[in-house]
Amino acid sequence: MQHGFNVVPFGARAKSYRRGNRLHWLEKIVLAFVASVAVIGFASSSATAVSGDLFVSNLEVNDVLEYNGTTGAFVGVFASGSGLSAPAGLVFGPNGNLFVTSSNSNEVLEYDGTTGAFITTFASGGGLRGPQDLTFGPNGDLFVTSVVTNEVLEYNGTTGAFVTSFASTGGAGLHDPTGLAFGPNGDLFVASYLTNQILEYNGVTGAYVRTFIVGDAFFAPTDLTFGPNGNLFVTSLFSNSVLEYDAATGTPLGTFASGTLPISLVFGPNGNLFVSHELQVLEYNGTTGAFVTTFVDSFTSGSFLETPAGLAFSGVSAVPEPPTLILVGCGVALLACALSRLKTEDWLGDAANSCATFAHARESLDEARPKGEVRDRVGAVK
Repeated sequence: MQHGFNVVPFGARAKSYRRGNRLHWLEKIVLAFVASVAVIGFASSSATAVSGDLFVSNLEVNDVLEYNGTTGAFVGVFASGSGLSAPAGLVFGPNGNLFVTSSNSNEVLEYDGTTGAFITTFASGGGLRGPQDLTFGPNGDLFVTSVVTNEVLEYNGTTGAFVTSFASTGGAGLHDPTGLAFGPNGDLFVASYLTNQILEYNGVTGAYVRTFIVGDAFFAPTDLTFGPNGNLFVTSLFSNSVLEYDAATGTPLGTFASGTLPISLVFGPNGNLFVSHELQVLEYNGTTGAFVTTFVDSFTSGSFLETPAGLAFSGVSAVPEPPTLILVGCGVALLACALSRLKTEDWLGDAANSCATFAHARESLDEARPKGEVRDRVGAVK
């Protein structure tokens, strides 16, 4: 398999430059260059999960509260005022700012992601009434559930200008859309609260695809997200549980976690699942669903938390691109060979073979992982 260079000639050239047991000056240049590129690759790539604080929309008090993302300790009121009324969904946008649905004023408000200072009324109009959940799509636009009109509306992700009614009841039976998330296949999945269903829409056109999940009378889905394992997790309000489903088929995989009246959910930087209910935010093991701790408690945290309608962790999640990883692997291989001062005259060829092996391993990983992007998101409340 070709990986952008011919391994054998590369090693042969290195052999001709070898002088005794010392590196030739040209080999040193090559080593310094590749190692430098590897360092640059590391510096320019964000960590796979940059942890941050937990932000909770405080529905009854009309503010957004901040909690330490590791301990759950109350930090302070992060955002309030500027017309914020019954905040529900919240999400950090591509620009790093915090976007919050203001349900009573039929708006999406934007706040500085660092200071919490109000910036602007980012989105309104287009028939938006009773906005609850929101998420940025693969195309960079903002998608918002309009509960009263039974729609998902799309707004320009940079300007906030109304684009279109992306998904509506049509033949799908969408009624009281609460939560939404883009799936690994690129489609949009929406919780239809009053019909006890999860509906799937084409992620590009908004065309109705299928009724992905049909729940019983106790289903009452308020929020949904795709987990690190690629499966779909749904808060079932009246069954007091978080249910897990196969993301490709919708096959039920059982009750993942249990807790009284779950409202919203989000996977944290540590891989665990955080679920809001009543006056608390509970933490569950992200693999087993076992209860970990009461992460936020209104009675003990010193914060006045009442109806935590939405959850979001600050920070950026990014994975280095395959070319960057290959360069890093090559740099490390070359550096290791140089530092060990191998006696063989073919050390550079060995390093090249290491690069080829690294590239092949990277391609295998790409083939094995789920297609599409699994994105962290925040919830809504009926």
